[in-house]
Amino acid sequence: MNKDQENVSPQGTNGAVVFTQEVIESAQVLLDEGLTPRDVTDQLNIKINTFIQSIRDGKLHAHKKIVIQSSSNCERSELDEAN
Repeated sequence: MNKDQENVSPQGTNGAVVFTQEVIESAQVLLDEGLTPRDVTDQLNIKINTFIQSIRDGKLHAHKKIVIQSSSNCERSELDEAN
């Protein structure tokens, strides 16, 4: 077997990291800690597309960011004048 054939799985896939239960659990812990999907994939050395698909499939649960909207200077001035 030559060197190129060593990295090819019998199914003919590219040999990418398979989402084992251990990888899924590690990824979920990182997501729960607040890491972004990109940060998780970088840390676990997995492909972002596969990771996002596992979220869509329900294998992982990403937390949505809460966006706090600040008031504009004009709104703040009006609030200050009212007080």
